[in-house]
Amino acid sequence: MKYGVPASVLKGGVSVSGMYELAPVMMSARSSYVKISKDETAALSALRQLERIACPIVAAYGDGESPEFKRQSRDFVAALKAKVKHPAELIEVKGANHFEIIETLASADGALGKVALKQMGLVA
Repeated sequence: MKYGVPASVLKGGVSVSGMYELAPVMMSARSSYVKISKDETAALSALRQLERIACPIVAAYGDGESPEFKRQSRDFVAALKAKVKHPAELIEVKGANHFEIIETLASADGALGKVALKQMGLVA
């Protein structure tokens, strides 16, 4: 409760095309322009913060994304299922790449729009 907000304030989360563990990213060519310390890498890696996640999570990726985005999403959901009490779901959005998938959140009948509305209890 660093900022005075209880962990229960978030009721659900939709994570899209995430990098949930930044250590591999920092070993890639991206380290030449992404400048974060080892402590920041740990703090910003959701996979290392599982005990802080206090709500159901849906992790989604597009079927046209890179193998690393897909792997990290699968690993994140598997770790959530193994470590936390809250539901975790993995969704692959057909016909979407890393940039197109987010557009499906903007529509109630889009793949992620449906997920978000379901989490809010606004659709069956």
